Amino acid sequence: MKLVVRVIEAKNLATTDSNGLSDLYVRVQLGKQKFKTKVVKSLNPTWDEKFAFWVDDLKDSLVISVMDEDKFFNYEYVGRLKVPISLVFEEEIKSLGTAWYFLKSKNKKCKNKQCGILYFSTELSTKLSNCFGHFFYLFIFTSPSSSQFARLFILLC
Repeated sequence: MKLVVRVIEAKNLATTDSNGLSDLYVRVQLGKQKFKTKVVKSLNPTWDEKFAFWVDDLKDSLVISVMDEDKFFNYEYVGRLKVPISLVFEEEIKSLGTAWYFLKSKNKKCKNKQCGILYFSTELSTKLSNCFGHFFYLFIFTSPSSSQFARLFILLC
């Protein structure tokens, strides 16, 4: 299955820089797969970027972290949230739709502190029809070992 995540925008984010501004980006992670948006200098940034993940395990969680890029310390957490893939899978339309979600602090002392809100969507595609042409092409024109064949098939789908 493929999970498509669209990171749209955020609002009311906490500032992490002493000048009151932030260079913000979003890091989206599912298992070992990671993506990040472009950096936007605003406390109410708009990214509107899509990312696709291959879902191996419905027990995994999508981790979305809003980060502040810093020249000296590399990055700083602004807030994050976790979305269990099983929640998306259990929906009849295999999507949580496009909605606002509260970001929480990673700091254990401020566990329930809200750090702003993030607007994004998730959609789980369970359709394999687009993959069959790739499958037959690989089957006929290659003599794959099973693990390499599976990885290549997944990448193409």
